[in-house]
Amino acid sequence: MRARKALSRSSSGGYLNLEATKWASKLGGLPAGPKSLLRVLAGRSDIYGCCWPRQEALSAEIGCSVRSIRSYMRALETFGLVRSIGRCRQLKRNSNIYHLLGWRGRQSLPAWGHPVQGQYVKEPTTPLLLDAMRRQNLLTEAARIAEHNNNTELLTTLAEEEALERCLEALGGSVLEQEREFLRLDWPALRELLDQGYSLDAHILPVLRTKAQSRRPVGVIRSWNYFAKAIAEYAIEKKKEAKRASRMTPYRNGRPASASNEAEQRGLQQALTDMIQNRCTREKRKRTSST
Repeated sequence: MRARKALSRSSSGGYLNLEATKWASKLGGLPAGPKSLLRVLAGRSDIYGCCWPRQEALSAEIGCSVRSIRSYMRALETFGLVRSIGRCRQLKRNSNIYHLLGWRGRQSLPAWGHPVQGQYVKEPTTPLLLDAMRRQNLLTEAARIAEHNNNTELLTTLAEEEALERCLEALGGSVLEQEREFLRLDWPALRELLDQGYSLDAHILPVLRTKAQSRRPVGVIRSWNYFAKAIAEYAIEKKKEAKRASRMTPYRNGRPASASNEAEQRGLQQALTDMIQNRCTREKRKRTSST
């Protein structure tokens, strides 16, 4: 089901990976040429972030020379966004496989290899993946500095580190040390969740604590995006609860009554009930004594 949601049929008749294309379009800090190539690769990629177009096809789609395509690809590899995997068929070199390491929404490649390209296309080793994430963060930081120079707000590093440590503390021992390293390097994804309006204390930390208590065996967690869907669902449920609570709150002159006013109303109602009961009791005694 996830693959069907991530892929959509394009106008050319092929399949377009909408999620990866959106990620590539939002990525800042890249020159125009490499970014154009990244968008094309993202649109052609599968749920694992893999695609294998020929360089001639890429040059025709972007409108540049094959030499430029090779130059743009080296830039993407330098920033750890894409890795190239060579392949041969019948002793002849075929088009490379391009693996989008920077797209955190991709699924991990199966342990036995890519379903189409076989056992030689697997996830990179942990040291290589961590190195790629560090280089991606350099690009992200450069883009943030550029935005800050254009008079946009920039969160302090100290506040970000505090938020990151609190999130890791909420997960406790449910994540492995290797996963902690991945999550530390993936702080831009955590910042993006905060920028989307999710509160650290009201939305993110409660979900992380719940996940820590009910962790099921899954693949290696490499990104905070693993928790994004649960955080969104939790925030929606909290908003619904707030609306239900506001409907149940008594109103006075068009405004919600305070807690003291509510207690006062309950006291008056109880006094009125007691008065009616006492009157009924006195009348009953009078009728009994008269008989």
